[in-house]
Amino acid sequence: MLGLLLILGLAAGLRLYAINASSFWLDEFCSVETSTGRGLAHVALPTNVFMPSPGSLTTLTAATPWWSIWTSMRLDNHPPLYFILLRFWRDVFGQSDTAARTLSVVPSLAAIVLLFDAVLVSTRRTSVALWSAALMAVAMPQVHFAQEARGYSLLVATELAACAALVRCQCLGFSRRRALALGASVLAMLLTHYYAIAPAAALGIYALCRLRGPARIKSIAALGAGAVVFAVVWGPFLWQQRTGVAVNNSWQIDNVPDHLWSTAQRIAVLPLRLLSETLAGRSPQTDNYWPIAWIAAVLYVAPLLLLRRRPDLLLWYLIFIIPVCLVAAVDLADDRRQTAIIRYTQMAGPGLYVLIAAAFSEAPARYRHLLPGVMCLACFLTLFTAGAYSEDMDSRLLADAIGPDAQSGVPVVFASAGHPDWYAGALYLMASHYTDIRGPIMLLSHPAPPDWEEALRSAPPSRLWLVAGSKIDHPDQLLPGITFKDTPDTHLYLPNLAADVWIVDLSQPSKP
Repeated sequence: MLGLLLILGLAAGLRLYAINASSFWLDEFCSVETSTGRGLAHVALPTNVFMPSPGSLTTLTAATPWWSIWTSMRLDNHPPLYFILLRFWRDVFGQSDTAARTLSVVPSLAAIVLLFDAVLVSTRRTSVALWSAALMAVAMPQVHFAQEARGYSLLVATELAACAALVRCQCLGFSRRRALALGASVLAMLLTHYYAIAPAAALGIYALCRLRGPARIKSIAALGAGAVVFAVVWGPFLWQQRTGVAVNNSWQIDNVPDHLWSTAQRIAVLPLRLLSETLAGRSPQTDNYWPIAWIAAVLYVAPLLLLRRRPDLLLWYLIFIIPVCLVAAVDLADDRRQTAIIRYTQMAGPGLYVLIAAAFSEAPARYRHLLPGVMCLACFLTLFTAGAYSEDMDSRLLADAIGPDAQSGVPVVFASAGHPDWYAGALYLMASHYTDIRGPIMLLSHPAPPDWEEALRSAPPSRLWLVAGSKIDHPDQLLPGITFKDTPDTHLYLPNLAADVWIVDLSQPSKP
């Protein structure tokens, strides 16, 4: 269909445009690191001692076989499917940032086709299917996660593959092939992200409510089979990850006096954020929103008025509402702020897009396209608003700063400095991805002991680099006894990394 092809062309252009404009951010470094079979090796590096540089942890050089990814994720809190696919992709298309990110473009485009197919089968309205696909093509979160080396676009694609299989079982008749597609999609979804349990639950509820007779029983059996296979093949490794979940997600604690109220605000504005952060009026520095964004909360209730005469929309309402409910429940139960982080709820987006596309589909022709058309235009015009996502960082600046010296063997100290202990290893991971660090390194989780220079006396360098989380005023707070003069030539602050970079002259006598 020409309309769908045009939408796909637009979507591909938006997702490929400036895909490498910024460097990887921390989660993307973790993706390519995990794809090598090393797991989160930077977390397990020794701390507070000088050691030979382990080299880049993200390169496929000397990487273990791809199947070791499955067993190397004890320190992670994700399932393995995306990382295995990323390994295959990097083997074929190379190890550049652009190559890794382009993998996410493919399932993002596939998701648009799957959404169109599922909506067309379930509603039998071509215009609703096209508008749904168009909204997904230009929605800011969908474009953003299609340009990121993470598994979120794959999560949406597998979610919509399961939706397409289920509605085909309902509307076109149950068959073994469709049952296999449904079970395999659910399995792939669960092997991509643990929050896939929300759309899986939505599919199960819909099957119970809308399917009849043997089709209901067999579809639920297919859903259950996917979940059982997941539990069997990944359950033991999920159990190994249980201790790391709390540590890896410690930064999500919501340290505000009125957690309930702040969570309610974030939930209310989520429908707009699933379309565009700019439409929601989000500040990149805070979680505050314009008061008008509260109007978005109507989108949680308004679709209920449609369901009585449009039961075919129930699946899309469940796909929209249940992922939001899951993340909101986690926030309220454990004082977290995951509702502020759009990646945890972006799988609710397709359901919202369908509800918007179908809202006035029974109205006179001159009105039925108004709402989805306006929303598509608004999303498109605000798509590349600067600062919409605050996690953007340019780690290449760090590599540029220390690169020439690091390549020649000058020691580099990476320090957490008030950040969690793992941040020192993360700084090393980011720097070593873009430059070859050949000299000794030290990862500091706390200030070095007074005799810290002893380890360097066998080959005393004239200087070293200190890369620290920006929680110190002077390098002496981390490396006792050094003589240091703070000048623009010796101190660089990288705000996007929350890091200070200091070059320390060791040729001067140490302080007593």
